[in-house]
Amino acid sequence: MISLGLLLILSASAQEFTLDILGNANEDGLIDEEDISYVQGILEGENKETDLSDANQDGKVDEEDLDRIQQIIKGTESEIYYIDAFGNASRVKHPLERIVLVYDNTAEIIRILGAEERVVGVDSEGSSGAIGKYPTYFPQFIQTASIGNRNDFRNISIGSRM
Repeated sequence: MISLGLLLILSASAQEFTLDILGNANEDGLIDEEDISYVQGILEGENKETDLSDANQDGKVDEEDLDRIQQIIKGTESEIYYIDAFGNASRVKHPLERIVLVYDNTAEIIRILGAEERVVGVDSEGSSGAIGKYPTYFPQFIQTASIGNRNDFRNISIGSRM
């Protein structure tokens, strides 16, 4: 079954938009041990809460967020929360087995999650968009197969085989 959970409706270009994943507490673009240390600092009153500190999206920063960040680092989480281009908290089920990049900006979340090898296709606009225009920024996706125009993508049913 093909996981197509990254159909993010993003209107900004890759240069104007940074994907914010909840759990990236120190806001450095990576989810790692430094985020755990940062959240521990929040709990001890040494660090300020950031918009991305609440990793489990329950409205508070606490020990459960430390657990969620550990799960993200280990790859054992079942879903990832992120802030989309419209400023809304959304989620995507994880882990994804196969991914189709329908918007250039989704390439950034794939990089953050370390899931580049799971990308099996990009939309035809991706090859002329940020992925094609900035080959040094997205070299891993340049030769990826095209699935056609992103506007036709909605006609592909989840679970269909490629």
